[in-house]
Amino acid sequence: MNSALKLHEKVYLVHNGSEKRFSEKLKNQFPEINHLNLEKNRGYSGGVNFGLKEAFQNSEWVLLLTNDCTLKNLPELPAQPAFIAPHILIQKTDRTDSLGGSFIPREAKIFHCKTLNDFTAAKNKYIPGSAFLVHKTIFQTTGPFDEALGTYWEDVDFSQRVSRMNYSLNADPNWR
Repeated sequence: MNSALKLHEKVYLVHNGSEKRFSEKLKNQFPEINHLNLEKNRGYSGGVNFGLKEAFQNSEWVLLLTNDCTLKNLPELPAQPAFIAPHILIQKTDRTDSLGGSFIPREAKIFHCKTLNDFTAAKNKYIPGSAFLVHKTIFQTTGPFDEALGTYWEDVDFSQRVSRMNYSLNADPNWR
C-alpha cells in the first residue's frame, strides 16, 4: 500500500469480504484512499473485477497491486492500450519478486520472471495477477477475470485472452 501511495494520488483498496474490524483499521490508517467494500469474499477474480470496474470509472489506466506486493517504480504509460507487468520487489528487500511470468501448460506450472530478459525469452508469457497495469480498453474488450477459475490461473487465462485479442503482454520497459 505504501509503495502505491508514494507513486500516485488516487488509490483504491478493495475490502473483499474483510472482517469489519480490519476494514475499519485500514480506513483509519489510510483515510486518503478510496475504500471499496464487498460484504462477501468473491475470491481473487471477483475482488479484482469489482475494483477494476470502479477504478475505470475515473481513469483510462489502472495499476493493480495485491496486498503482498511492493512496487519498485510506476511504469510509464504507453501511447496505446497495453497490459504490463510492473517491477515488483520481495517485501522489505531490493530483490525482484517478479517482472512478468511464464507457464508450462502441460505441467500446469507457473513462474515469475526475475529479469526483463527472462520475460522476453519466455515462450508462454503471462502477466501475474499480483500486480499489473492495464488499459480500460483491454479490460472492456477482453472481459473480466473469470470468477469460475481456481486460484493462480485467473491471471494466465486473462493474459491468454488479451493475447488472442492481439494485444501484447509487456514487462515494464523502464525496469532497472
